[in-house]
Amino acid sequence: MQNQAKEKIKALAEKYELVRNSGKLKSYTEEETKKDLILFFRGEFV
Repeated sequence: MQNQAKEKIKALAEKYELVRNSGKLKSYTEEETKKDLILFFRGEFV
């Protein structure tokens, strides 16, 4: 389970970096943040 958590966190960090590097981070809405980042992470640990 611990390795799974590390992989999930790594994937989340990579997704965040893609969004940040694309310049879209400032225009991200609350809904996009929930859908793309929070729920992506939460789905694994609920």
